[in-house]
Amino acid sequence: MKKFLIISIAITMAASSCKAVYSTTAIEAKKSFVLGDNEHEAFEVTIKNISKENLELSQMPNGGTKQLIQVLNAAKSATIKIEKNTALYIENKSTSKASVKLNLQSNTHLSMGYKN
Repeated sequence: MKKFLIISIAITMAASSCKAVYSTTAIEAKKSFVLGDNEHEAFEVTIKNISKENLELSQMPNGGTKQLIQVLNAAKSATIKIEKNTALYIENKSTSKASVKLNLQSNTHLSMGYKN
């Protein structure tokens, strides 16, 4: 019984330390949505482009240079793994509003916000 209790507590703690965030996010024309522009652990995000516009996915380590990962075409999905202390930029370079569905798996508090 004691073993079962310890295993149950361990599973509960592990499950509560991993957070899942589901969001539909709009990105205005010529703007970016940024995940993880702060100190954090590695994270994984699945992004579905639910707009007619292509989006650029880039990463930038804190204090580093932004690097293009891929172009996410309209109606396509991608799963991206981002390293510790690295930001993911979802860039809408078009002249129309774009939207994405995000499924974020993280065990830390990530900053999320818009940038020009």
